[in-house]
Amino acid sequence: MTRFRFSPVPLLTALTLAAPAAAGDNVYADPATWTGPRTHTAERPGARQTVRRHFREAPRVRAWVKVAPVAAGDAHCLAPQRAVGTPHASEAAALESAVRHWQALARHDWGELYTDIRQARDARHRCARAETNETAAGRAVEALTGGDVWRTRCEIVARPCRKALEPMR
Repeated sequence: MTRFRFSPVPLLTALTLAAPAAAGDNVYADPATWTGPRTHTAERPGARQTVRRHFREAPRVRAWVKVAPVAAGDAHCLAPQRAVGTPHASEAAALESAVRHWQALARHDWGELYTDIRQARDARHRCARAETNETAAGRAVEALTGGDVWRTRCEIVARPCRKALEPMR
């Protein structure tokens, strides 16, 4: 004799799916409500006619930000861009490296029109010591030069701007 085991899961699933909707259920939560226009045939005495019913679209959240229009020839500035250069022995070389990195990032993100650092607004920079100089070579250079031989790294934050169009002569 073979014994069959009874599992209540299929029966409970079928009862749950077949149960009528309660009065408090939200009909708008059903995805079938938002499928768009539906057609059905309505029988009339003597003829069949297709009736098209339009259901409203699913609610959408629309948030608009008002931005003042920019004329094609005006200078246009973007969000601030940050770049950090490579360490160098002098602050001037470190600052030049940071400018080149800023220009490369601006070109990559926004295009060639925004790469000129002279057109950028709110440009700020900070240069600081880049490393601790704790290697044997660093200590030897410190001993020979009397100390203060630190490599410097600079950081630049500026808003890339495109140049305004100039009038024709």
